[in-house]
Amino acid sequence: VQLGSANFIQEQTTSVGSGSRVYLKTDGILLGHFIIQPKYRKGLNTLLAKLKKSYLVSLLSGDNDAERNQLQDLFDAKLTFNQSPQDKLEQIKILQQHGNRVMMVGDGLNDAGALKQSHVGIAITDRINNFSPACDVIMEGRNFAHLDLLLAYCHNNKLIINTSFVISILYNLVGLYFAVQGQLAPVIAAILMPVSSISIVLLTTGMSSFFAIPLRRKGLMEGRSDTTTDINHIGY
Repeated sequence: VQLGSANFIQEQTTSVGSGSRVYLKTDGILLGHFIIQPKYRKGLNTLLAKLKKSYLVSLLSGDNDAERNQLQDLFDAKLTFNQSPQDKLEQIKILQQHGNRVMMVGDGLNDAGALKQSHVGIAITDRINNFSPACDVIMEGRNFAHLDLLLAYCHNNKLIINTSFVISILYNLVGLYFAVQGQLAPVIAAILMPVSSISIVLLTTGMSSFFAIPLRRKGLMEGRSDTTTDINHIGY
């Protein structure tokens, strides 16, 4: 019994119309095929419109190109179809060789190689308890439309880290000046040292909480104010 693509069952077939075809062959006899129609996640159009303002967005698909015309308006970079898992991996490597920093978003095990190879791999799943390929982020499918908020939060966290480094360096430079001059009593210096660490912790915690407000409003982070019993995780 063989169940898979036309190449897998070694049959010359002609694909007409949209959807992926899965062929069934038993004892060397082709019995027929299933057609799996594509279904786009809710909010895809709006999300891509937002992402295209800051990123170059392209498509790697294992399906045929029957819906190329519909997808062409959504993506501003090239559309690549009929891609095997190895093809997707090689496409990521090519982009990286040209100096691009690549984020791969996939929802299947056939994306595992590309997710691992990319600088950032995001696996979209409808059940977070199911097995997911190696990646940096696991995101629930119903939250996929808010991916732009997650990216904005990551950029803001980078700002927080840089700000903390600057404040820490300035604090130590000022402290070094007073230490060289011998103008501080030992007990004062002993107090100021933990105060510097506490101030950085308070700063990072406060800024992180502030930048997380849009995510909490959408119910994408722990500690949300609504009464639902489950917790959505955007990463681990």
